[in-house]
Amino acid sequence: HMESFFRFREGEADLLLGTQMVAKGFDLPKVTLVGVISSDTVLNFPDFRSQERTFQLLTQVAGRTGRGILGGEVVIQTYAPEHYAIKESQSHNYEGFYKKEIDIRKELNYPPFSRLTRIILSSMDEKKLNSSSHELARMIKKSIKQEKYTIEVLGPAPCPLSRLKGKYRYHILLKCKKPFLIQKILSQLKDIYRVKGLHVLYDIDPIDMM
Repeated sequence: HMESFFRFREGEADLLLGTQMVAKGFDLPKVTLVGVISSDTVLNFPDFRSQERTFQLLTQVAGRTGRGILGGEVVIQTYAPEHYAIKESQSHNYEGFYKKEIDIRKELNYPPFSRLTRIILSSMDEKKLNSSSHELARMIKKSIKQEKYTIEVLGPAPCPLSRLKGKYRYHILLKCKKPFLIQKILSQLKDIYRVKGLHVLYDIDPIDMM
């Protein structure tokens, strides 16, 4: 891969085709045209950071072209040209993107207005996984009600990456402004909730939702 990149940088190749890594900090002063294929792929991820990551990717890509005296152009393929992440990236309008994004996160109670905990359950037995996930969610909601905590529970639902290494995967998402409340709930459940053949992972402040 690096051999292809060096050939392109030295002018021995006129076209470089790559993944998102092409946008990561390479100085290519001779590049005058960059195309982004299917930019909606990241935008449509089931993750509250999808808009932020799309904006970041497109602004980084735009930074790869026009660095020399020849100028440059970026062509973006998208089904959502009016989406604010797409539009604001065209003019590198960081402030405009932030204002729209922060309003949406506030309305939906996503970070920085809350802290997230993602509970990932996996098993070779899909039927057991389904019933166990719903039972765990029921226990969490019961504990929240008994303790009178303000914690929002989403799910359970199949993970976007619904199967990994032969195991089926479900997840439950907890949103709360006071993370120590979630820790109290989880510490109680860890001691009483054990199911043979079921693996449970607690991901505090998850960096992705896959």
